[in-house]
Amino acid sequence: MVKQKSFTEILLLIICGIFIFFGTMNLIIPSKMTLFIMKGVNADYALLLQQFLGSSYLLLAVFTYLLKNSKGKSLYITLGSINIIAFIHLYLIFKCHYLISLPLVYFLFIILIQICLFIALNEQLKNK
Repeated sequence: MVKQKSFTEILLLIICGIFIFFGTMNLIIPSKMTLFIMKGVNADYALLLQQFLGSSYLLLAVFTYLLKNSKGKSLYITLGSINIIAFIHLYLIFKCHYLISLPLVYFLFIILIQICLFIALNEQLKNK
């Protein structure tokens, strides 16, 4: 019999794929991934920081992939951690709204991920 994947496993795989995509893009072509163009030494520092961000996204992707089949407390911690990261991400975007302009779709996508994470956490708590 083929084991059917739960909603939580599929969601963690999708989030892992998103982290891999954006992490790789930030490492390889950080200048194309920026929302604004800077010139000079400050631009070099900003691109370096963006590459560090890309490597941290790749690390998060690896950890998410390793923990996708976990159960119990480790799964709750994984879902909670990703949720906290997404809330911090939204907070920083709202805090720096005067520096960058993002389309509404971006905010809707992050909110959709938040809702999916809450559904996955609720599903896991019901299965407990």
